[in-house]
Amino acid sequence: DVTSPYAWYYDNKGTSSTSDDKYSHTWSVAKKLYTFIVLDSNPRRGKNATTSPYPGTTSDPYPDNTTIGDAIFYDWNGDAEIDHVSIYVANGTDPNSGYSGALVDQHTTNRYHAIWSLSPYNRWRNTTKIYPVELYTTY
Repeated sequence: DVTSPYAWYYDNKGTSSTSDDKYSHTWSVAKKLYTFIVLDSNPRRGKNATTSPYPGTTSDPYPDNTTIGDAIFYDWNGDAEIDHVSIYVANGTDPNSGYSGALVDQHTTNRYHAIWSLSPYNRWRNTTKIYPVELYTTY
């Protein structure tokens, strides 16, 4: 079921066209994915890595209690609604900003190896809250 909070999938039907693709809401809506991983699934698939979110202006090079493969969720305007997600993919230097630390990839603007806070690219950084999520490898 596409609307099920317990489904996470993407099916391109074996074609290069996106017009016939099928996917779950948890695949396409960051808030739904956060709920699926942290809040509603049983068993849980992950947990918030910190007790409170990071501010969008953070200069910390690495989010606490996370490793490569974990998810980073963003609430752009501080209204407690998750708006975006990226994946922690490497440690190193962001090729566009020069910042060093945890690097993320994201699809919306096709950022490749951007610094995890997205602060250099985020015009809403003053209102953004960042939620690193430690994904469980077993559950």
